[in-house]
Amino acid sequence: MTELRPSEWGGWGYRVMPGRSAVVMGAGPGLIITTTGQKQFAVTVADPETAASLLLTLRDRMDDGGTQRAGSAQTA
Repeated sequence: MTELRPSEWGGWGYRVMPGRSAVVMGAGPGLIITTTGQKQFAVTVADPETAASLLLTLRDRMDDGGTQRAGSAQTA
């Protein structure tokens, strides 16, 4: 598993950069979410697999069953 590193996201804390933002509380496992507008949001979390599973389940519940979903979630 690749860890999120503060140096790759503009430092520690809440960071906003063109096309992406992050809440990085230190180096460690995290989640990177790509929005339907192709922007990225990253957050460090202790259990990114569970967080990704939750988000993907919620996305699937909101899907109407016939459209392609543009957003995605991945663990980093």
